[in-house]
Amino acid sequence: MTLERAAYVKALGQVELLFTLALSVLFFKERSTSKELAGMALVAGSIVVLLLYG
Repeated sequence: MTLERAAYVKALGQVELLFTLALSVLFFKERSTSKELAGMALVAGSIVVLLLYG
């Protein structure tokens, strides 16, 4: 990880969060609260900003 730019490593961690969410919904049948969904939307927005300006 130290050989890559920090923005790419952070983006990978954020994408990993989205895969974890999908797994918890599809496999474990868990439901998220509105606060959790709002936080996830902020994370997704940060991924878009990172990809556009990173």
